[in-house]
Amino acid sequence: PGSLLVNGYQLAESINKDVDSRCLCLSVDEISSLKNKHIVFLGSLVSGLTLNEEVLLKLKKQGNTMVLNPIDDLCYKTESQLQEEVNMYDYVDGVIFPNKFVKEYFQDTYNKYKQSTYLPHPYDDKFNKTVLGQNRLFKVVYGGSRYNNAVLNNPPSWLELNQSGHSDSVFQLLVDSPIHFSHRESNSVDFYFKPSTKLSSASACEAVMIMSKDKSHIDLLPDYPLYVDDTIEDVNEKYELVKSWYGTSKWKELLKLMT
Repeated sequence: PGSLLVNGYQLAESINKDVDSRCLCLSVDEISSLKNKHIVFLGSLVSGLTLNEEVLLKLKKQGNTMVLNPIDDLCYKTESQLQEEVNMYDYVDGVIFPNKFVKEYFQDTYNKYKQSTYLPHPYDDKFNKTVLGQNRLFKVVYGGSRYNNAVLNNPPSWLELNQSGHSDSVFQLLVDSPIHFSHRESNSVDFYFKPSTKLSSASACEAVMIMSKDKSHIDLLPDYPLYVDDTIEDVNEKYELVKSWYGTSKWKELLKLMT
């Protein structure tokens, strides 16, 4: 999946190139003998990595420092599954949460993780290897996985959709488009718990965004004029606004905010 590629293999490649260190991407089956290392787990300790208390205690006794980056795994659990996952957090040294809200939520709810932090989601390194077109036509696009909400289930006619996930066609659509779109309803778990993946991608593409005011978004852009609420009326209003700004000095201000 895209987030594991970006937070795993690409991050390891960057560390190995820029830092005097050696970073490896290993499977769970390959870590049992590690000693005195820094280990970063990606995703779910329980359902994804199938780790248990015995394995984590063994790794800790072998002098390893262990950190978990759940990415967006917290969005997909029932209350009982979430509790099971959180119980395993006691055996790692820290957690990298996707935004400030999630970090504070877990600290307040479970009274733990005081040493943890939050980090915005990085963009795909593939964007760094792509030359952006200088004369992109005005269009607004949504690229990514299929998303179930009122706006995207009945999208406005001006919105171009490609919901084929982390694919080459989505990548090309984002690169070719000066305006990206993202919308999560304010009563959804994703609004609060999802990382800032689409915003990071838009920044890499030197594009502006029409987007909902997700918790991960306001960490990066607390004051932004193209945030939308849950209504299609507001979505259409922001579209008309960005259309009127396209190519003007206000457009350049937006690009400066985004990049």
